[in-house]
Order: sequence, then C-alpha cells, then structure tokens
Amino acid sequence: MDYVALIARFLLAVVFVLAGLAKLRRSDDFARAITGYELLPQSLVPAVAAWLPRLEVAVGGLLLVGLLTVPAAVVLAAALVAFAASVGIALARGREIDCGCFGTVAPTRITWWTLGRNIVLLAAAILVISSPPTALAFESVMSGASSSPASAEAGAVLVATTVTLAGLALMGEARRVGALAALLARKDYGAERGAQT
Repeated sequence: MDYVALIARFLLAVVFVLAGLAKLRRSDDFARAITGYELLPQSLVPAVAAWLPRLEVAVGGLLLVGLLTVPAAVVLAAALVAFAASVGIALARGREIDCGCFGTVAPTRITWWTLGRNIVLLAAAILVISSPPTALAFESVMSGASSSPASAEAGAVLVATTVTLAGLALMGEARRVGALAALLARKDYGAERGAQT
C-alpha cells in the first residue's frame, strides 16, 4: 500500500505543479476560464486567477518533497472537491466552456471525463491523507523514521510517474493539435468547394 500512496503523492505533486505553472504563464486565459463557469462574482475572478495557481504550485511542491504531506493533501482534496463541483454544475447547465485546467494553447472543453479525472485525483489525495507515504520525504528524514520503500525504488517511482504524466500530456496536446489541423483542413476544403461552384 505504501507504493500506491507514494505514486498517488507524486501524481498529485506533478499534476498540480504543472497545472499551476501553466496557469501562471497564461493568467489572462485562466481568468477567462474562471469567468466562463459563472460561479464567482466578477470582482473575485482576478484574485482567484492570481492566487490559485500559486497555491497549486506551492502545495504540489510540498507533496513532491514530502513536507507537510497530510496538510498539503487536505488542501488539494478541498480544491478538487471545488473543481469537481464547478465542472459538474457547468455540465448540468449544458455549458461548453474551457476547463482552465492546464492553460493549454488549444482550449480543453469540459466533459464528463474532466469530472471523472477530478474524482480520481480526489481519491489519490484521500489515499495520501489516510496513508501518508514516507519514502523520499523530508518529514521522515527530519523525524529519523525509516523510509520504506527504499529510496532508490522510490526515486524510480517518481521518475516513472513524471515520465508517464509528461507522456500523457504530450499525447493530449498531439490529439488537440490533430483535431485543430483536421478542422483547418475542413475549412480549406469548404473554401475550395465554394470557389469551384
């Protein structure tokens, strides 16, 4: 179970650090995405757009190094409940809006998959809260506790988790670029047919 909790910790850490950094780079897009949900007063949107990505990076970083692991996982669990509720409400209203999740160049529309992904991440956060992994954690070094699994194995888990997430992100981007290229090709084809008639 320690390996599963360790993978959950690294998964949450990498996802939230990457998501937070992406949002910081595209803060205007993120603010527009928040507005699209129509759940917050417009006066709060700039503050949320400015501070939520910083919180994600900070809390994800704490999980990555294994410092204040349980409080960090609690913060992420609360955020994931809010994210899942926001997506669920928007889907129930029939809204087709940008997720705002990773600040991608091609906007990602919310779907039931988005809601499911948030629920899976919430389950990972609950696992980390209930069974905090000690491997590769500053907390265990500072307390003198033994870290099991072995540090070399834990490092391998971190590398594998990071590579897997990066691969999935690249596959998602390639899929979006392919869809955009197909859309552009259809528009060019339609323009050619219009010119021929």
